[in-house]
Amino acid sequence: MNHLPTDDAATLAEPENEIASPARRQWLALGAACGTALLLNARPAHATSSGDAHALRFLEEMELMQSDFFARVSASSAYDSMEPHEREVFNLIAMQDKEHATWFRLARTKLGVAEFDRTYAPNTSSSRPPRLFRFPPSAFATRKKLFPFAISLKDTAVGAYHAMVTRSRDDEMIQALAALAGIEGRHAATLRETSGVNPLPSAFEAAISQQQAARTFASYGFKGNSQ
Repeated sequence: MNHLPTDDAATLAEPENEIASPARRQWLALGAACGTALLLNARPAHATSSGDAHALRFLEEMELMQSDFFARVSASSAYDSMEPHEREVFNLIAMQDKEHATWFRLARTKLGVAEFDRTYAPNTSSSRPPRLFRFPPSAFATRKKLFPFAISLKDTAVGAYHAMVTRSRDDEMIQALAALAGIEGRHAATLRETSGVNPLPSAFEAAISQQQAARTFASYGFKGNSQ
């Protein structure tokens, strides 16, 4: 049984030349597969290490931040000046980042990782307004400024995923985070390709420590505890 929400958005119209390759069509399927692997094989809450619990919270907030950023793109001046296939790329990434954030919330619930829910989960109550991320307005002003910012955001996210994978000692967790890291890497490569630069500037993706990622994202309102 798949505990992830079913998503009819997998049938999103794909521009013929940009997102129509089999590898790109499989992004959502990969996300669902890794989600099933972790959620169905979850141990009792007391068996989840503190490091893995922290990784789930940290990466969930990172996905919430990315989802927020890419969702805002569709209402920006930069989006208005894009070609249709470029818009589809940003739309697809926004959708998948939102799904990843949902996956982490479900995984934390399944594993009993409830600490810091008030910090990491958005809240719409009138007494406690949701914490909002903030990004420089200039990032959304033009296509020329948007792509480098989006690529930089994704590069840091990919590096943070790789660091989390190397720290985990749980086989299911490693499998799930590695799969999600692969999807994030595809996001970064596709943004590069779509913007007209080398989609794979290096043979290997470098890991970025939690501390470094937290410092990089702090100015955007990221609250990740990087211990």
